[in-house]
Amino acid sequence: MIFEIWNEPLGVDWQGVKAYAAPVIAAIRGAGGKNLILLGTPNCSQDVDAAAESPLTGVTDVAYVLHFYAGTHGQWLRDKAEKAVTAGLPLFVTEWGTCEANGAGTVSESETKLWIELLARHQISWANWALNDKDETCSALKPGVDLAGPWNESAVTASGALVKPLMK
Repeated sequence: MIFEIWNEPLGVDWQGVKAYAAPVIAAIRGAGGKNLILLGTPNCSQDVDAAAESPLTGVTDVAYVLHFYAGTHGQWLRDKAEKAVTAGLPLFVTEWGTCEANGAGTVSESETKLWIELLARHQISWANWALNDKDETCSALKPGVDLAGPWNESAVTASGALVKPLMK
């Protein structure tokens, strides 16, 4: 089990996130939980650079969350990720998509490739959005597909076709 204790903090700065996280992490550890704890960063889990400047102290097995959508979040966010990793901050991408942040638009193959290269270079784990059959660009499956599978080429969307080989 992995604990993600705050998904996409909004309207709060990094110090506010840290103030929330400290007692939650202490409670998890106090109850015997030794599993990985993931902590979102401000601005929909994009301000990993702020976390890198002032990471939590006195805690173990904690990683910081980064979210991106390749059609919206380009080099400026990769620069933040690079800064955080260079500072020694452990990152985990718990949500990313091949399209725009609203789930629509077109699949951005070139930006997706740049993101996947960064994640691979720094051995950052990730989870893609989304394995569903919703009528949106980021969905891996076409609407109405049997969610139990199996999924052949005709069942996957352009996003699904791009992500499927990355998962293998």
